[in-house]
Amino acid sequence: MSEILDFDWNNPADSKVNLKKWAYDDHWLLMEQDEDLLFHDIAWTEIVFPFMFDEKCCKRAYIIGTFSNYIRILFLRREFEKTEQIQKMFIDPMAAYYAKTGDNLIGNCIDYYLTCKLKWNKK
Repeated sequence: MSEILDFDWNNPADSKVNLKKWAYDDHWLLMEQDEDLLFHDIAWTEIVFPFMFDEKCCKRAYIIGTFSNYIRILFLRREFEKTEQIQKMFIDPMAAYYAKTGDNLIGNCIDYYLTCKLKWNKK
């Protein structure tokens, strides 16, 4: 049976522990508004970023997919300062990892970012 994790936004340390619990256990769910807050923010992306590389993380594909959606939103909103920050903080390290491993999930995310960047830089 699934349970919904309740985040105490006033306690970031507790939230980090709960987020890791959620990422590695299929029985834990997040409320939709928590997902929106967590996965569409660079600071929270930093917390889940290591999970994107861990094949033991049962929500890895979901996290990477949600990160790709965040990338799309930033480009659509033309928040190019944030997209450059995303590239330096996340895409560049992902590219280094991909070069060593050939991990398709990571590679697809990198390709998506670069496609968005190419498309939106032409406008």
